[in-house]
Amino acid sequence: MLKSISWNSFLVVVAILAGIYYTVVLFLFFRGNVKTLFSKPRLKLAAKKDASPNGKSDPLKEDGKLEDGFKLAATVSENLKAVIHKTMADGIERPDMIESLRTHLQQYLHLRGTNYATAITNTVQRELTGHGQPLNKAEIESIWKAQ
Repeated sequence: MLKSISWNSFLVVVAILAGIYYTVVLFLFFRGNVKTLFSKPRLKLAAKKDASPNGKSDPLKEDGKLEDGFKLAATVSENLKAVIHKTMADGIERPDMIESLRTHLQQYLHLRGTNYATAITNTVQRELTGHGQPLNKAEIESIWKAQ
């Protein structure tokens, strides 16, 4: 019946029609997202509201500048990983290990309640779970308490 149309021609036409269809749908329903995607990229971290999603102010903002909290969180996470590996290798008891983590976090208590603290806590939890020693909620809260 359609011997004059090759599969190659058919697939090219279907691909073009599908592309046109999805482009129309994209512009009709996602016009704002498309504008944002193709607009000039801007760093808007400092322009955002002075609060983190949990409602607390971000302690890493000073004079309208956002310090590099990501590097700080990564450094703290790496330090805590080293503490965890050392305590596991030395066979230190669980309460002493938690106290060691708390001691290392004392200088970073200003991060408490921020997304950086969540990232650090997740790293600690992942490392300890890998060693078969996951923390419960009370222990997690205790490592962020001041001494």
